[in-house]
Amino acid sequence: MKSNQIFFLLFGAILLACSPSQPKTDETKNNEQTAITDINEPAIGFNIEESDPTAIFLADKVMTAMGGRKAWDDIAYIRWEIPNQRTLSWDKKNNKVRIDTPAQNDIYLLNLNDGSGKVKKNGKVIESSDSLAKYLSKGHEIWFKDSYDLLMPYMLKENGVTLYYLGEDTTANGRDSQKLQLTFDKQLSSSPPMYEIWIDAEDGRITQTDYYPSEVYTEPTTTNTWSNYKKHGNILLPESQSNTPTQEIEVLTSLPKNTFYEF
Repeated sequence: MKSNQIFFLLFGAILLACSPSQPKTDETKNNEQTAITDINEPAIGFNIEESDPTAIFLADKVMTAMGGRKAWDDIAYIRWEIPNQRTLSWDKKNNKVRIDTPAQNDIYLLNLNDGSGKVKKNGKVIESSDSLAKYLSKGHEIWFKDSYDLLMPYMLKENGVTLYYLGEDTTANGRDSQKLQLTFDKQLSSSPPMYEIWIDAEDGRITQTDYYPSEVYTEPTTTNTWSNYKKHGNILLPESQSNTPTQEIEVLTSLPKNTFYEF
């Protein structure tokens, strides 16, 4: 090779090495932003030390499949109705709950942060501190079960939760899945329930859950299949469950200010 050819080859290589990088496209920037902001941080009190890394990875996969952590965090209010039973309204930002049970004329106003609240039973406000404590405990039990029945995909890394990976399995309808076990800290309840959860191998959504009233049960008392996921705001929620009535679900940006403070 002639000397002038060598010179131009070397000169071209130097120019290429020194040339500025190409500007990032909007799509690249958006992808990087999602990667940074959509991390599924565990709630304070999630038992990360004893949870299986594979189980944590699958919980994050579920969150992504359901719309992502940012979409979940951006929600202000969720309200849903269990037909002929009750309506639940949740101020997600301030962690306050209202439960209306029209048939019994009962209303629970709960502050999930500190356990305080007010209760009206049979149309009468509960004044006695002992009775109020009893009914507030009942309200929290209702909230606990109903919220996990609808919102479990977003609550896999909540306070007091430990996740275990149980391996590959198939659902009752034959779907290939990864299986988790979800347990709760006994500090939350003297006899906490337990769930087994099937996560679809293809789309990462929860497709089946088995409910155990406590860890002493060797067989589930309830098997629930999850389907008919629909978008509400920017998240997905199941509108069909085999063991739960069809639910009227609303993701809202506002509710009347007195919803969580007045009967």
